[in-house]
Amino acid sequence: MRTRRSLETFRIHLVLTAALVVMSFAFVAAVLSFVPLFAHFDSKEFGSDSTAEIAAYLIHLHESFWPVIGGAVIASVVSGMVLFQRMRKPLARFASVYRRLAEGETPGPIRIRTLDYLQDEADNLNRMLDAIRQRTTEEQRQVARIEEALCELGACELEPKGAAAIAEIRDSLAPLRRSISEAG
Repeated sequence: MRTRRSLETFRIHLVLTAALVVMSFAFVAAVLSFVPLFAHFDSKEFGSDSTAEIAAYLIHLHESFWPVIGGAVIASVVSGMVLFQRMRKPLARFASVYRRLAEGETPGPIRIRTLDYLQDEADNLNRMLDAIRQRTTEEQRQVARIEEALCELGACELEPKGAAAIAEIRDSLAPLRRSISEAG
């Protein structure tokens, strides 16, 4: 059985990916920065004074390099969390709309903050909700017309069989009328 991935899983993957990207960058930068300096230590062309200067520079580079990498990891994780929040809130609103639709309601339009992602998707969902509302309104009108016609037929003198058929139709329209009014 395949496990479902949730927003929490997405958040964890986003943080891990951000940290992995920065750590990969740090590794490449460290190799490109430190390896050439270490290569100079093995070289016989430099004297002890030059080697001491290279060692001092290497220590300085080492002391300033890792805090920058740590800051980059923190910055990438924070930016990943901001990105996550900008996607999570619209998705939570979508889930709420889907839940309400499943319960038979037709919720109002979704409002997404300007800086959030998924604005196009929210617009599409709002168009769908408008179409559902229009269809529900049209169904309400049609049910009202049918009930009006049934009332007119009921006012006529009908045989008992005809009156029973009208009552049966009216009874079968009741659940439809309730579901339409709940959806609206």
